[in-house]
Amino acid sequence: MSDNISISVNETIQHIQICRADKMNAFTDEMYQSVATALKKSHKADGIKVNLISGVPGCFTAGNDISDFYTYAEKGNFSPGIIDFLTTLGTLDMPLILAIDGPAIGIGTTMAFHADLVYATPEAIFATPFADLGLTPEAASSYLMPKTMGHARAYEMLALGEKYSAKDACRAGFVNKIIPSDELISHSLNIAKKLSKKPESSLLATKQLLKTEQEYILTVMEKEVEIFTKQLQSKEAKAAFSSFLNKTK
Repeated sequence: MSDNISISVNETIQHIQICRADKMNAFTDEMYQSVATALKKSHKADGIKVNLISGVPGCFTAGNDISDFYTYAEKGNFSPGIIDFLTTLGTLDMPLILAIDGPAIGIGTTMAFHADLVYATPEAIFATPFADLGLTPEAASSYLMPKTMGHARAYEMLALGEKYSAKDACRAGFVNKIIPSDELISHSLNIAKKLSKKPESSLLATKQLLKTEQEYILTVMEKEVEIFTKQLQSKEAKAAFSSFLNKTK
């Protein structure tokens, strides 16, 4: 279990908090694996009916740790922790709520398209700068984003790299409501409690009926990982990683 992921269970709600504030909550392989493990346990754990993922005040996540990307590029493979995390997102049967404050970059944005409810503060910023890093979409975002937002908006984010505000995200259909930052967690927990009081079989059946494309989504993820892994080894990607890491030194 990663020290940068805090997990607490209160009655029927599992709260997973990303807490690597010194690195803007950038994900490492260990962090991905910790979240995946917690979510998978909630499939089977008696009593857990709702999952909530949040960051720290002012930051959800800056996305993947670029130094890890550089390592993957050198090794020529992809993180097993990321693969497990993505697969778990795509197959999760329990309700998933995201509470987003501040930057939600890369996986921070694409994760939202797997959630059942997303609440964001006015300070939330969504961005998927994959193309800028010489990379390609992940987490089935090449399918889920245009399905939710339409091709033009999805292309605007995935290729052009445009940032979306919380208001933009609401209009695009992947954020439910904008909540003041000091009320974000309490609001999200209250919603989680409302869900948890409903019959579990009804919750599970409702999600199954709403999300009937799990098999196809997993196929899209596999194809994205194949292309993403090739792009990791490209000259453009390695140059982008080196440039980023030099700037942060």
